[in-house]
Amino acid sequence: MTGTIIFIYSATTLTLPGQISLTSPSGSTEDATPTFIWNEDASTTWYKLLIWDSSEKKIYDQWHDATKICSAGNCSVSLETVLSNDSYEWWVESWNDYGSVWSDGMTFIIQGNDIPPSKVTHTSPSGQLATSTSIFTWVADPASTWYRLWVGYPGDIKIYDQWHDATKICSAGNCSVSLETVLSNDSYEWWVESWNDYGSVWSDGMTFIIQGNDIPPSKVTHTSPSGQLATSTSIFTWVADPASTWYRLWVGYPGDIKIYDQWHDAANICSDGNCTVTTGTEFNVGNYEWYVKSWNDYGTVWSNGMSFSVAE
Repeated sequence: MTGTIIFIYSATTLTLPGQISLTSPSGSTEDATPTFIWNEDASTTWYKLLIWDSSEKKIYDQWHDATKICSAGNCSVSLETVLSNDSYEWWVESWNDYGSVWSDGMTFIIQGNDIPPSKVTHTSPSGQLATSTSIFTWVADPASTWYRLWVGYPGDIKIYDQWHDATKICSAGNCSVSLETVLSNDSYEWWVESWNDYGSVWSDGMTFIIQGNDIPPSKVTHTSPSGQLATSTSIFTWVADPASTWYRLWVGYPGDIKIYDQWHDAANICSDGNCTVTTGTEFNVGNYEWYVKSWNDYGTVWSNGMSFSVAE
């Protein structure tokens, strides 16, 4: 007896999950407990929702069964925790037994109008600059809707003072304003006032110096020591000259009798519009004179002298 063996083959098509499109949240919202919504992919069995805050700190990372969160062509997940006012980015990973794929990211900002704004952190300009600048940048505050930029010379001498709509000058967590005029070689200070319907607050100030190398240096103004001192000193300070790159400090007795004579790099001894040198030696009882020589590639100039004495 003979028999026939019949083999039956079943062809199975491997279907990878599709890349889904995110719907919301997106842009600015006052909702601190947003629902995350995206379109459903028929071949996906599980979804992973990932959320980062503005510092790229992961605040949510969970898998969800598609049968429990999806219906009528959409999927949605509501968080159990309340999000704070900040900038966020989120993604969804689609998964089935044959593979996975990530969606493109989507950003949103929770910008509550029920809390006052916070101080912003300045970015630039700061310190000594080799070229002129007219661009001012700082880190955005999610609660602020308007910013006031104030720029001036030391001593509250105003150069620029204007309000700006946050939606027009801020993106990707930063704000930027360009002045219409280019600033010249000099010392400057600037502040930002943050505002919303519930209050306003000024930032801490930031100073900078535009130190062009196409002009000669200027005489500096001495700060201290001066006059009669009750105790010995070794610290000498003066007002920085934006054009100077090096300073020579000379200290001695009346009659050009030298005690100290050294060059110093302006970048190492100057900050916030002032320069400071500690000589390393104490100047005890007696009468003294001191001078500062300013220098750059285009010239040099001595300051007017200043005298001081240390009493017995």
